[in-house]
Amino acid sequence: MKVVRKLKPETSWPALRRRMLVESSTQLAQQWAADKQIKLLIVDCEGVRTAEAVMDRCRGVLEFPDWAGPNWDAFNDLIHDLSWFPDDRLVVLFKSVARKSRVARELRFLCRLPLDQFYFTKPKIVFMINYEEKQ
Repeated sequence: MKVVRKLKPETSWPALRRRMLVESSTQLAQQWAADKQIKLLIVDCEGVRTAEAVMDRCRGVLEFPDWAGPNWDAFNDLIHDLSWFPDDRLVVLFKSVARKSRVARELRFLCRLPLDQFYFTKPKIVFMINYEEKQ
């Protein structure tokens, strides 16, 4: 999986769409999305230690439709087919993820877009991750 080490203010939307997961600070992600007029949703993962807890937080932040199931398969379907989402483009930032946690590993796996989306469609979503700082 390709990961951009640091998001830069001049990075374009098409350049990000070719990445699976982008590492960024929260402040830079907010500024970048505002400058590009792209919807940014932040999923706060502070203290989260299970994939199920991340899913619960995602459901609230992303405002999944009522018909969406409460599991990772449903989440995967929803993020790869954003026909239910009103905005044209979306950035989802997972904030305060423990770098070497099970949650980080699962997010890296989950946030991979299928290759066929890059060949046949233009993905409308980019995932960013912000690792929690060591105290």
